[in-house]
Amino acid sequence: MMPVDPIEEMMDAELADEDLTGGDQVEVELIDDIESSSEWNLFREEMSISMFNQYEARTVMVGDNSVNYPPNCCCGNGKMLIKCAKDGSNHHGRYYYKCPVYS
Repeated sequence: MMPVDPIEEMMDAELADEDLTGGDQVEVELIDDIESSSEWNLFREEMSISMFNQYEARTVMVGDNSVNYPPNCCCGNGKMLIKCAKDGSNHHGRYYYKCPVYS
C-alpha cells in the first residue's frame, strides 16, 4: 500500500470544513438552445472571404513566384497594380489586377 501524503490529508480536512459556495447562492441560467441569425451568418461569411483573399494575395506575394509578382501589364507601362474591390461591388473585398495607366 502506498503511503498517504500528510499535506494531502490536511488539505482534504480543510476543504471539507470550508463553505465552497461562497455564502450566497447564485441562480445560474443554462443555455439550452442555440440559434444563429442571418446577420451573424452574413458577417461570418464576409469575414471568411476577406481573410481568404488576404491570405491568397499574401501567399502569392511571398511565394516562389514573388519575383514576377505582380505580372507586367500587356500595355508595356510596368507592372499591374493590385486593387481591392470596394463595398457595393459584386465581389467586394476581392483582389484583382489593374493596368497602371488606367488606374
